[in-house]
Amino acid sequence: LFLSGANANSQKLYCYNRLTGGLIWAKDVKDIPGHPTTPIKVTNDTGHAAPSVSTDGKRVYVIFATGDVACFNFKGEMLWGKNIGVPDNHYGHSSSLISFKNKLIIQFDHNKSQQIIALNIYTGEEEWKTKHDGRISWASPILIKATSNPEIIVANEPYVTSLDFNTGKV
Repeated sequence: LFLSGANANSQKLYCYNRLTGGLIWAKDVKDIPGHPTTPIKVTNDTGHAAPSVSTDGKRVYVIFATGDVACFNFKGEMLWGKNIGVPDNHYGHSSSLISFKNKLIIQFDHNKSQQIIALNIYTGEEEWKTKHDGRISWASPILIKATSNPEIIVANEPYVTSLDFNTGKV
């Protein structure tokens, strides 16, 4: 079982034994290029690690309110990390991640722009980025297969948008 936790000074990824509840390892998520130099402010009810982590069965992915995204293997070794920017909002970041096939999907909506970002799960490099209309949102995207290609469904007031998983096109 993987969980994240953070405060203004520390970001961690935890691995627990799902049967016993015992802690297997806890790893600091630090030294991420682009990490903000000053602590960011979030509301107490959101916190610094609101989103759920995601796993593809081989790796685990985590995102924090700082905009830091990281990938770990199941031994607790960080494979890559990057910062996608600090969200410009008063709550922090809360949209959970989706990992599927070779992409990590991030709904990154904030006051300046609303966008969906697809990162390569092996390198963290951006595969595509799609801006979409609407207001700021803290909803999490979902993945469906309604056609021959998987679709990413995102909700932000007043819209619901479907994007092609492979290209990011609306």
